[in-house]
Amino acid sequence: MSRVWSDPDERFWRGPDNESGDRIIHPISALILAILAILVLFWIVIEYEGESSAEAASQKLVTNQVPQVSTQMMRLGSSGETVEQVQSKLSSFGYTLAVDGQYGPVTTKVVTHWQRANGLIVDGITGPQTLASLGIAAGGVATQPAVRGEQTQVAPEPAAPASAPASSTWTRCPQWESTAKFFGLPDRFDYIIHRESRCNPGVTSRTGCCHGLAQIHRIHLPKPECDAYTESDLFDPAKNLCVASVIYKQSGMSPWAL
Repeated sequence: MSRVWSDPDERFWRGPDNESGDRIIHPISALILAILAILVLFWIVIEYEGESSAEAASQKLVTNQVPQVSTQMMRLGSSGETVEQVQSKLSSFGYTLAVDGQYGPVTTKVVTHWQRANGLIVDGITGPQTLASLGIAAGGVATQPAVRGEQTQVAPEPAAPASAPASSTWTRCPQWESTAKFFGLPDRFDYIIHRESRCNPGVTSRTGCCHGLAQIHRIHLPKPECDAYTESDLFDPAKNLCVASVIYKQSGMSPWAL
């Protein structure tokens, strides 16, 4: 028996009764409902992705505005943009050093002075705490060192002069005088360097155990404070004399039998 529809729209949405007398949804109605459900789901996904993108953009903006804490440990032998930034900061506080991105002996000495003046661990290595004290790391506030009297007295990076300075006291190896004195070696090393290597930084002993200007024995390696870890490092004049100064401070002239 066919159903009598009171509303033409009802026939469209509900459809005819099946053979059992149950009402069924018209196929077109089901399709429209499915499309509406898909559109609603699509809208929800778009809204969620939009909120996520906005949150990510906001986080990126905050990240860009706040300097990031550097975990890099810079020491003798390091180089790069961060080293140059450290040198620039130290130079702005009155220290005399080259802003060249090379972490050499003078940079190490200046960093050591800064650490001592600001109550930090004195090791000549620029880590997160030293960076923070210079205002380079996040949350860091640069402060003037407690003692400023020595700031302008820090020597420039050691270099081998073409000839001996007028006031030089070294007569055998005058080209290495400034570097040796930078590391605190006495005038006696003018004789030692001449005797050991004839002032030549590339010399190796006949037995192959000792290298460089002061003929440093390999048993004295490594010396992290001088960035000297292998025998080849001892052919670098600055590293060789730096290691010699460490040995001299510990044992005096005895390693050179004087």
